[in-house]
Amino acid sequence: MAETGLPILSLLVLVPLVGFVVTLAAGRGLRSARGIALAFSLVQLVLAILLLFDFLTAGGLYPLLDKGSGTACLTPSNLSTLQQTDPAAGPLCTDNLGRDPRIDYLESYPWVPSLGMQYQLGVDGLSLPLVFLTPLLVTLSIAFQWQEHHRSKEFYALLLLMSATVIGVFMALDFFLFAVFWELVLIPMFLLIGIWGGPRKRYAAIKFLIYTHVGFAVMLLSIFAVYLNVTPGLQSSLYTALGGSSSATFKPSFDMVVILRAMGDPVTRGAFAVGLQVPAFIAFFFGFGVKLPMVPFHTWLPDAHVEAPTAGSVILAGLLLKMGGYGVFRVLLGMTPDATTQLWWVLAIFGSVSMIYASFVCLPQVDLKRLVAYSSVGHMGFVLLGAASLNPIGIAGGMFQLFNHGLITAVLFMLAGSAKHATGTRDIPELRGLAAQMPMFSLVLIIAAFASLGLPGLNGFVSEFMVFNGFYTGPLGPGITFVPYRSLLLIPLTAVAITGAYYMWMLHRMLFGAINLKLRNVHDLPHHEVVPYVILCALIVWVGIYPTVFLGVINPPAASLGALVGGG
Repeated sequence: MAETGLPILSLLVLVPLVGFVVTLAAGRGLRSARGIALAFSLVQLVLAILLLFDFLTAGGLYPLLDKGSGTACLTPSNLSTLQQTDPAAGPLCTDNLGRDPRIDYLESYPWVPSLGMQYQLGVDGLSLPLVFLTPLLVTLSIAFQWQEHHRSKEFYALLLLMSATVIGVFMALDFFLFAVFWELVLIPMFLLIGIWGGPRKRYAAIKFLIYTHVGFAVMLLSIFAVYLNVTPGLQSSLYTALGGSSSATFKPSFDMVVILRAMGDPVTRGAFAVGLQVPAFIAFFFGFGVKLPMVPFHTWLPDAHVEAPTAGSVILAGLLLKMGGYGVFRVLLGMTPDATTQLWWVLAIFGSVSMIYASFVCLPQVDLKRLVAYSSVGHMGFVLLGAASLNPIGIAGGMFQLFNHGLITAVLFMLAGSAKHATGTRDIPELRGLAAQMPMFSLVLIIAAFASLGLPGLNGFVSEFMVFNGFYTGPLGPGITFVPYRSLLLIPLTAVAITGAYYMWMLHRMLFGAINLKLRNVHDLPHHEVVPYVILCALIVWVGIYPTVFLGVINPPAASLGALVGGG
């Protein structure tokens, strides 16, 4: 397969991994550990910015970065036999077969060819915003939790390991490599909660591990089922469509690009029958739904957030939850499109229930961090609703929600940490009159709360409006025989109204009224916390006012998926 000129995708994984080792080996104290970690994280962020710039400028950094063709190449296992009757027979490659968009940046190297495994990383419009978001949030988390004295080198090293594994999930295009990165993510987060967490850290860490590992186990079964039972037929069908011999045979393969190419063409995707797609869809959906998380598989999340350190909560909500949403679009819609078309209502119901349930649960919350945690469950419901729309606008809105929510929830969890540091408590009834004592904190809290409730002009509004628009419009293609259940929108719309209510109630109780004299030594934001807030709030406002930059990245894969599942 075609490769990028500079192995920037591998560097995005390798740089934080090297930083992890160097921080552990060379970090002698707090200052050296955090300095080394920040330096490596900044290098990774610069690489992600270069990748984003090259994409937005249509290859402006060529030949430093060569976008590649995203070509899927197929070599029959019985090639020598085929060449006895047809000397011209050989490997065949395809570029953009069917409707699936190209993988814009691709690195592919043989790993275990006999088992169909490759070291294969790729980035397209679906993954690029998340690839940029990952080093951004990790870098800002390191800067925010600048004074972590307890086992500081291990703490900052684990943040780098988390960055490497999460970004690996967003770029892996070999199913086995995808599963490896997916499982490796659990280790640093488990340690961050279990070592640097709150009073119930062991309970929260073990609960997090059990839930997410069970979800992974079910997903892994589906991966191997597709690998053994589906990929040989898909490769054969794709090879024949390219003009190859119909008698060609293939070994099972973990190549996700081949699966995406084959499923993107109406002729070749018949090798993955609907009867096989449905059980694969259900297993994958369970694994992704636990990570998202959706109700009723969400109970691990509030405990993990409440007990995790601030940096852990930022990465957990801003990045780990996005892995589930990314899987919904990459795997469910891209690889099981016929099952998605039939089971769209499953996505819609789980998304709507998560939104309305989380909204009502947020109303009585006393702990600011727990409120934000349940709010995240509700906002991830928009992702499922966007996928359920089977509409390019709704799908793009769901993808955009992954990025937007990552920015907003990072600010909200940082604010929970700032409140704890500045006042000694996160209890909302105790935090009265903060507008007079902590004006900078109050301003950031207002911006983040308004963005989360969907105020026009801020980034949350754009993606939520697109989801509602897409779901109301429904699928556009002639192949769809049902009318979308528009009345179902009343449930998420009610959830939006309740979201506004609990955020306004929270702001009223925290910022206004008589100052709580029991709070001692209250102070506003320290300098090392101001920088992350300024960067994130600037992005929230900029993306809300001018979303075209990221929508230009997201729209092509969203249009392709909309055509694939919506019959267009």
